[in-house]
Amino acid sequence: MRGYETFPHTGDLALLVRGRDLRELFLNGAMGLFSVITDRRRIRRRLKKEVALSDQARETLLVQWMGELLFLYDARGLLFRSFNIEEITETSIKASALGEPFDEGRHPLKTQVKAVTYHGIKIEERGGILRALVVLDI
Repeated sequence: MRGYETFPHTGDLALLVRGRDLRELFLNGAMGLFSVITDRRRIRRRLKKEVALSDQARETLLVQWMGELLFLYDARGLLFRSFNIEEITETSIKASALGEPFDEGRHPLKTQVKAVTYHGIKIEERGGILRALVVLDI
């Protein structure tokens, strides 16, 4: 099972994210986001950023999670390669992201992502696999 794939979505870009459980779904969402931005293989694991969030539902929590990671890139110039989810429930996540500051010489920008949107966000299960369509404003 591939964890995510991208495709055009009405002037934006959509990520179809998959996971066998919430942990894997959220990990794949984060990896998909940074794969849209740059080549994740070029990001070194030099720093660790802790993230703890809560929301009313797993769908909005997924958007908050990916939005917080995008904020760390936009506001602090941090790119992430890997993620560790220590705790996750339907309404909260405690995790860490490993990466490094953006380096123009090493990190080719692929797509400028402005925001992770709530447009049509829904997590559903099909055949034992959770799936979420996450629309990125580009």
